[in-house]
Amino acid sequence: MINTGPWPSGIANDDEAIIRLQDILLQLAEGERGEELDQEYREIRSAFLENSEYNDVIPRLVRIHRNLGGMWPYMKNFDATWEPRRKHVRDELDPLFARAEHLAKKSTDANPPWPATPPSTDATDWTGMQSRAQRLATARSLLPVARGSIERLIEDLSKPPHNGGPPLSETTEALDNLRKLHRSLGEILDAVEGNNWSAIEQQGLPAEAARYAKRFARSVRYDPMPYASAALLLCVLSACGLPGIAGALSGVALTVSKGPQTGSGKQ
Repeated sequence: MINTGPWPSGIANDDEAIIRLQDILLQLAEGERGEELDQEYREIRSAFLENSEYNDVIPRLVRIHRNLGGMWPYMKNFDATWEPRRKHVRDELDPLFARAEHLAKKSTDANPPWPATPPSTDATDWTGMQSRAQRLATARSLLPVARGSIERLIEDLSKPPHNGGPPLSETTEALDNLRKLHRSLGEILDAVEGNNWSAIEQQGLPAEAARYAKRFARSVRYDPMPYASAALLLCVLSACGLPGIAGALSGVALTVSKGPQTGSGKQ
């Protein structure tokens, strides 16, 4: 990783800046917009435009659109469905990732790590963080379990309400996020077969899956059983090293321990 910044607050290096930009554009590809998201996009875009290391590889869709509102018609016209849009975003950002990798390699070649000999103990022993090999092994063993749980949740939530009425908006939202999460985890598992966690992170797949998981948990917060299932699902995803899950998991665990709230949204 290399930092050619300055990047907006909360972004530590080039990789994080590109991944966050991709995440914002993937959300836009699915129709999500908002003032906060737009502000973040404009800050990251400006930082890239002012960065001589990346200026020549900035995707055209980023260069010509100053905000997400202006980019949204472009996205809609590119394709009526969101999956081709998402692929287009990833393809467009490939040159940025390639440039970041080149700069990081050049920096490492110019400043080789010292000492050259590896430490006698695994860094995991003293950092508490999983190595990439461990993350791959964990993902390979646990993500199929998570996907199986998601399939069962989709089946249960798809059943008609007991009162015979239409599905509640919260249930529809939960199902939508579960299906997207199921697809995202499938993409991660496909990439895991290549044994390259770096590529998985560069594509923004873990952050994308984490986003859908947290949205699902919020959607079912008034329904005790799905909410408890959401907690277990977040536990599995946390063990797989997905970013941003820990905070959501702590909030879910606290609420489950007290008992989910009851509200008008309960079927």
